[in-house]
Amino acid sequence: MSWAEDASSAPALIDLGTTLTVHRFCAFSGVPPLAGLCASGQDADAVTLGTSQPEGFLSCPGLPVQVESGAAFASGATLQSDASGRAITWASGAKVARALEAATGAGQVKLGRVPERALS
Repeated sequence: MSWAEDASSAPALIDLGTTLTVHRFCAFSGVPPLAGLCASGQDADAVTLGTSQPEGFLSCPGLPVQVESGAAFASGATLQSDASGRAITWASGAKVARALEAATGAGQVKLGRVPERALS
């Protein structure tokens, strides 16, 4: 029996490790990859869509994604991750997205665009 015939026994490609919060920046580390929420200024590999396989992550350079705000930011602002994987205005560290909508405070789910290459 091939893997395709018995998908229920196939190992996860990326281990969620723990329950992740939806609409947050996350990064992968280790072999096999283990997902975790981004720390402040850390480069993001994906945005969480759900808390389990298969809907757990979306890596989508150039496409809009929904991210949770960690503070207010303007539409068009360059964003980074705060200490819990939420989007805040870039100050230092990795630039991980551009805001497509303004946020007036923390805890709002807003559209952002993950760049196809590093933001300058």
